[in-house]
Amino acid sequence: MRACVRTLGLLSALLVLSTTTAAADNTALSAADQLMAAQKAGKPTWLLVRDARTRGLDAMRATVEAARKRAPHVAVVEMDRSQAANKAIVKRYGLAGARLPMVLVIAHNGAPGGGVAPGAKAGDKLIALLPSPRKADTLLGLFQRKAVFVVVGRPEMPSRATALTACRKAAAALKGKGRAEKAVIVEVDLFDKYEQGFLKVLGAEAKAKDVAVHVYGLSGRKTGVLKGAVTSDALVKSAGQKQECCPGGKCG
Repeated sequence: MRACVRTLGLLSALLVLSTTTAAADNTALSAADQLMAAQKAGKPTWLLVRDARTRGLDAMRATVEAARKRAPHVAVVEMDRSQAANKAIVKRYGLAGARLPMVLVIAHNGAPGGGVAPGAKAGDKLIALLPSPRKADTLLGLFQRKAVFVVVGRPEMPSRATALTACRKAAAALKGKGRAEKAVIVEVDLFDKYEQGFLKVLGAEAKAKDVAVHVYGLSGRKTGVLKGAVTSDALVKSAGQKQECCPGGKCG
């Protein structure tokens, strides 16, 4: 009996040690490694940015943890902006001048979705900025300084095939102007339940009878909406204009 008790005690101790070691290993990972792991797992990330002098950090941590209860699939990474090891992340996302603490919302593909500062609605903003799959595709294209053609419609719509062909030709034309892969085509189904928030931001017509191509130009701004049987020339022209700002004309 005593031997059994000793065995159970030993097993319990080993389990605690194993759990503690796993947690320590995760904490020991660099911010870059944690971000990469989240991307490989297909998870969006809340990147909590701080430095040694940041005030209000505990309150922001509490906000993030409360929000995570509503979105448990989101990875949380905390990063000290002043550390040399994080220099590449700071440069990549333009965090050098950001007021701290702040949380950068990063899509599963590494595209930034917006920043959230401390405040009464910070938790709600963290949730709202989590991008849908197609919005993440759009954000990544913009982040990579490419034109993005967002084709909104249904498979059975009359001009869908024509619009997609025109988008491909426009993308080839942009690439041919001395640029490498300077356009992305993103197709969004009007009835996709996961994309309704993105469609609302786009200003898509829920009862549209034909496709619409929302164009984000090489400037990173929305430059127009072309409907029906669009042409590649019109798309290329629109991609070179400068209007609006970010998906749906809303920044951040």
